[in-house]
Amino acid sequence: SAEEKFFRGEKEDQDLVSLPAAKKRKGRNPWIMLVVIVIGCLLLYWLRVELAYFFASGAPMELGDVAELDVRNVASNTYVHIEGIPNPTRVVKFTKRLSKGFYRLFPLVGSTNVYVQVHLQPEQAPVKKNSELPGEFTGRAVRFQDLEKTGITSASYRNIRSFFLEKFEVSVPEGAVLIMDGDHPRSYWMVALMAGVVILFIVLNTVMLVSYVVRRVKMREAR
Repeated sequence: SAEEKFFRGEKEDQDLVSLPAAKKRKGRNPWIMLVVIVIGCLLLYWLRVELAYFFASGAPMELGDVAELDVRNVASNTYVHIEGIPNPTRVVKFTKRLSKGFYRLFPLVGSTNVYVQVHLQPEQAPVKKNSELPGEFTGRAVRFQDLEKTGITSASYRNIRSFFLEKFEVSVPEGAVLIMDGDHPRSYWMVALMAGVVILFIVLNTVMLVSYVVRRVKMREAR
């Protein structure tokens, strides 16, 4: 009978024969994984200064009056409170990409190594004048040399130092401290979130790359 011939292998099932051969599954290109890992590591390096500040203490360190301050004792990338009078004759106004409003940066009277940056919103522009700035500031203290290590702000602050030298004939030392008024460590949560996503991509691609290498080694040993 037809059934007996089928089970004896004397007749092929035409439907099965006509089925297309199963396609070999392609794995992810290991070079793409490696590129993702390298780019991720570069991004973390680029964000390292801001990321370190996010984990700084949320309690401000009291620096006291700027006239009595020795900047060598100020730890860079820390949250501080300082008292001092803005120098109204040496003010730089600038903007930052991805930030609303504008910034004013100026030295404090009584010191050539302490500068303050104040962020003003667009609605404050018509009414906020240099003379109305307060005499005390709380925010991130970071040395100019550290600011120039980060890809986010390096160009801006290099240009500011050049502007002070050309406009006011004042050389801003690399070891000078900038107080970013209003910048609390936790206000850098977006940097921490971005770094977390980057780390996740690095870990996932590292696991996949190791898995790929292990499979390739086993395949070679099996030959």
